[in-house]
Amino acid sequence: ISVLMISLIMNIKTARDYMAISEENTVLKESIELVTVDHNVELLAGRYATSKSPMPKDRDEIFKFCVESGAWYPDIIMAQLILESSCGKSDVYRHSRNLYGMKKIGEGQKSRPNLQIPGMDYHGYGMYLNWQHSILDRVLWERWMFARTGKPADRHEYYAKINGIYAEDPDYIEKISRIAKEWESKIDSASPAQTLDTIFN
Repeated sequence: ISVLMISLIMNIKTARDYMAISEENTVLKESIELVTVDHNVELLAGRYATSKSPMPKDRDEIFKFCVESGAWYPDIIMAQLILESSCGKSDVYRHSRNLYGMKKIGEGQKSRPNLQIPGMDYHGYGMYLNWQHSILDRVLWERWMFARTGKPADRHEYYAKINGIYAEDPDYIEKISRIAKEWESKIDSASPAQTLDTIFN
C-alpha cells in the first residue's frame, strides 16, 4: 500500500483528493471486483466508492441504508451495528470504519467476497473506506454464510448462525433481538421509493 493510500484511509480532506489518489491505486478496484455475489451490493459499493461523509447522527437515516442494502433482516444488522459499535462511537469504528467488529481477511485465509481495504487493519480488525461499505460488507458476509442454502429459513436460523460466530456474551442474541424489535416495524417506511435498477439505469 502506498503512502498516498495510507493518507486516504487516515481521512483525506476532499472527494477531489480521493479521486486523484484512487486513479493511482488499484485497491478500491480490487475490492469492488470481489463483490460478485450480490448485484445490489455491487451497485451500492460503486455508488459510495468516493463517499467520505460522516455517519449520520439520525439513526433512522442509518437504518434506511440498512434496508437499501438488501440485507435479509435489516433490523438485525441495525441492532448489531448499535451493539457492536455504539452506533459509530466505538474506538474500532473511529479508526477503521468497521461497524461490526469484522476481523481482517488476511492473505492465505479462506476468503469471501468483501469490501475490506486489502492489506490494512486496525489491531486485527478489517478497515473500510466508509460506514456504507462496512454495512455492505456485513451483507456480503451473510450471503456467504448461507451460500449453501441460499438464505436462512427464518429468524431463528439466522440468530443461531450469528450466535455461533459473534457471541462471546451469553446474552448476545437476547440483546440483539430486543434492539431489533424496535426497528422491525420501521422496515416498510424505510424502504426506498425507487428500485436501484431504476436509479442506475
